[in-house]
Amino acid sequence: MISDTDNSLPNRRIVYRALVFGDSGLQCRLITEQRTANPRVLNLSMTGVAVRLDAADCAFFQFGTEAKVELRFKGDYFEAMGTVVRSAQTNTAFHFPVVEQSLDSNPPRVLAKIVMILQRDMLTRQSRGSGR
Repeated sequence: MISDTDNSLPNRRIVYRALVFGDSGLQCRLITEQRTANPRVLNLSMTGVAVRLDAADCAFFQFGTEAKVELRFKGDYFEAMGTVVRSAQTNTAFHFPVVEQSLDSNPPRVLAKIVMILQRDMLTRQSRGSGR
């Protein structure tokens, strides 16, 4: 049995995920040697992004695939290498290993700004009862 104080397992969810609404203005581009895709972002955190791919793109972004992830939001730009850590139908999650390693010492300010704005938007919508 695992207790709340058991530190033997890594906590992979140490950061908050912001749900991304379709009208948020966040744009994403995924780039590999074989494919470039422009998915819809489902959620974003300081350690990764979950996206919905077009069906034609799914075969190019399977578990373990590395891609350059570009995010554009209200004049800000962020990029990082991401690795696919989860894939189910057209929903795919990318982890940003380099960003996670820098969270304690020097988190990327642009990414932090984008996540904070999206979190505020999400909380505002939830308090008003607005859906996605």
